Amino acid sequence: MNDQYLGNDFHKIGKMPPSLSALLIGDGGTASGVGQRETSSSSNSGRTYSPTPIETRSLAEFGDVLERLSSAELKVLFPEYEALWMALIWDVTDRDFLPCEGQPRPDCPEKLREFAEAHYTFFRSLMMARALLSTKQLINGHPLEPYYSNERFIFFYSQLGRIRDMVCLMLERFGQASGQLAAGPSLRHQSREFDSGKIKIFLKDQVTEQCSNVFDNWWDEVKSYRNLLHQVANAVRIDRGSFHILKPDLVKGREGGWVKTLDRSRSDFVEVEEVMKKHFDAINKWGNPIWIYFETTVNSWRKDNTFAGRLNLPSS
Repeated sequence: MNDQYLGNDFHKIGKMPPSLSALLIGDGGTASGVGQRETSSSSNSGRTYSPTPIETRSLAEFGDVLERLSSAELKVLFPEYEALWMALIWDVTDRDFLPCEGQPRPDCPEKLREFAEAHYTFFRSLMMARALLSTKQLINGHPLEPYYSNERFIFFYSQLGRIRDMVCLMLERFGQASGQLAAGPSLRHQSREFDSGKIKIFLKDQVTEQCSNVFDNWWDEVKSYRNLLHQVANAVRIDRGSFHILKPDLVKGREGGWVKTLDRSRSDFVEVEEVMKKHFDAINKWGNPIWIYFETTVNSWRKDNTFAGRLNLPSS
């Protein structure tokens, strides 16, 4: 891709950040990241199984194309992603079987396969949100620049909404796979949407009360902006050259629009870049303890020798 982009992490105009470029371009090859393989069968039957030591597994070498491109940045941005990938996601896939495609095994329990899929979707939205945060505008004269600058805020919060949904799905599926939750919509309303109250209680019981409160408060603010996606375009103020939008608590329950927004005082607004960075950085604050909960539980499975049985793996 030859288009040039300008982001706030770059001192001069350069090519689109690799993580954003990869998300837009896609893989175009195998998902395994280990080269072309034969097509795997629908079960473990007849396939060679050779477990790989956890410490030798790495996204940089064995992740898919997006994970490989983002592996160095992930080590700084959200290192627990790779740690959980090494400890559990690897074994949900067929990476230790020949032939291999690097995909979730059909004979791995469904709850864990769905957990792995949500984990990967979380990663994609995390990197997309990171790219949107760092790429404030497209190069001057780019035909999409007027649309990008105006819609970037909504794109960003759409990704944060997806991140929240994937974390809730991971919690539900992992809780069910570990026996901490009953089967069915355990953390949802009858409408099938995730219930923030049930999520908060589960996090308090299984992770920490502090994590539960941080996640709940984060979502309370983020959803105010995410829900603007369903309203008419919301006006922003331009103050001393930067964009400002209504504070999260003032957006709630209000219809968007210029007249209803611009009649507010300057103190009702917050700088767009400031609030975006705040909500992105907060992902680590609640994300690290949640991922450590996953890892700690998985490690307990290994210690009590139930890991292989839970994942339907051959005895090694």
